Formats: sequence, C-alpha cells, structure tokens
Amino acid sequence: MKLTETSLLQSAKLLDTPLFKISTTEFVDPASLTVLSYRRAKAIALAHKLDISDIRDLTSKFWDLQADPILAFDGAAITLLTIQYNLILGTLSMYLSERSDLQSIVDN
Repeated sequence: MKLTETSLLQSAKLLDTPLFKISTTEFVDPASLTVLSYRRAKAIALAHKLDISDIRDLTSKFWDLQADPILAFDGAAITLLTIQYNLILGTLSMYLSERSDLQSIVDN
C-alpha cells in the first residue's frame, strides 16, 4: 500500500508543532499523558480530513491514515483513533441511512 503524498505532507507538518515536540518523558502523571495523546489523536485525524464515507467505504484516505508513520509517534493516539474511527464510526455508518438520530453523534 502506498501513502498519498498529500497525506504524508499533512501529517509530517504535525511533527513541527509544539504538540508533537513535547517529550513524553516530561510528564510524571498519567492524566497529563492521556490529555496529550487525545490532543495528538485529534490533530492526526484533522490532518487526514476523513469523512464518514471514507470510513464506511475504506477509501484510500482511510488506508493512508492507518499506514501513516506518524502513528508510531504515540501508541495511545493510534489506539484512540482506531477505536473512534474503526469501531464507533465504522459501526454507526452502517445504520445512518435508517437512523437519522445517529447523525449528530457522527458529526460530533
């Protein structure tokens, strides 16, 4: 599988942001590390700009995210992304056509 150049450029830019320059060894309390991983997961997700159809249809954008080398930077961040995208959004996407009440959860 080959990552698209756009995908790599977007995530590579993240490495120059303060969020990714913080060393995890600077934290002594697990709560701070958790917050950092959530923020990194969100930044990675925003950089890839997936929509629900990318997740439902397993598009190249979806696979670019799954294979992005930046994910090795923070194992907790990829775990959070995997849960949110694959498990939750992947499951909800199958029911959106019949359950419009789920749309607000997906949008959030």
